[in-house]
Amino acid sequence: MLSHGKDPPQVQLHLGTTLNPDDIKEGDDVYFECNIRANPKEHKITWYHDVISIADFGHNNEDSAESN
Repeated sequence: MLSHGKDPPQVQLHLGTTLNPDDIKEGDDVYFECNIRANPKEHKITWYHDVISIADFGHNNEDSAESN
């Protein structure tokens, strides 16, 4: 059965697969992998550090965060 309504998005956020959390120290570069399942499909993703927006990704942006 298909749902034709709006469902809350499901978000999974993980530390980058090539990173070892035990080896990370202050000043190191890190990255996160973000998977999103949403109905309707997400159209904008914004990353925040504290209260400051640090990255915006639109639906058709090739640099956008990975989503499913």
